Amino acid sequence: MKKIITLLLLLVSMNAWSDMLIETIQLHNRSADEVIPIVEPMLDEEGSLTGTGYKLIIKSTPSNITQIRTLIEEIDINPRNLKISVSYRDQSNQNDRGGSVSVKTKGEIGSVEIGNPDNQQDGNLTVTGDNDKVKFDARIYETKAKNNKTDIQTMSVTEGYWGTISMGQSIPYAQRHRNRDGTVTETIQYKKVMTGFRVKPRTNGNNVTLTIQQQRQNRVDNGLAIDSSELETVVTGKLGQWIYIGGTDHSKNLSQSGLTYSTRVRSTDVNQVWIKVERP
Repeated sequence: MKKIITLLLLLVSMNAWSDMLIETIQLHNRSADEVIPIVEPMLDEEGSLTGTGYKLIIKSTPSNITQIRTLIEEIDINPRNLKISVSYRDQSNQNDRGGSVSVKTKGEIGSVEIGNPDNQQDGNLTVTGDNDKVKFDARIYETKAKNNKTDIQTMSVTEGYWGTISMGQSIPYAQRHRNRDGTVTETIQYKKVMTGFRVKPRTNGNNVTLTIQQQRQNRVDNGLAIDSSELETVVTGKLGQWIYIGGTDHSKNLSQSGLTYSTRVRSTDVNQVWIKVERP
């Protein structure tokens, strides 16, 4: 019985293998490296897909090869010009809370206060009391500040090619030179420190894949050197929709207190970068 089952399984696998075909597909606009990641999910489990340059080699069933050919006809087209918008969104929040007490006694005056309680903001609370011996003034205040800022830059990029957006500033850059007599001469030059990224878009229907290389330069060694770093990532999204690609979040808390006063400051700065890709 075991021999019969083994023989049947062997016959089934041989029939499946006999249905497999090997075909070469010539690409015209996109390279094999660009097409393979898009086509591979459609490949049958027993199939294989390789390629180099502008040629694909597929081993699969006839029906599966037909499906793959149809998809390749849709994506192997002339590169489109795409409009890329980059949105820089900065949000800052600051919340100040505090209180002060001023006390006046008959014959003696003591006053300790924080901030400027005479210039009160909305939401402040003042409590006063007075009798023959003691006069006191207690104040609690709270101020809130919120600032939102959005900057948008746009550029036109050909699909499959890199586009670059960068910002920079010229900073003093110290260079030291030791002379023959042992003295040191220091000259100040100005060098641009750049921060930005490169982006390469690829579309598939209404979907877009973005390869992003982030570039950042910082001063180190007290401004005597420039340190560069680069990070590459891939994100996907929909055409015409904003795609979040990264940002920073900074929070700071500061508290002070004394015998008759207390204050607390909390600030938050959030910086975000979003990208939107559209067909013109």
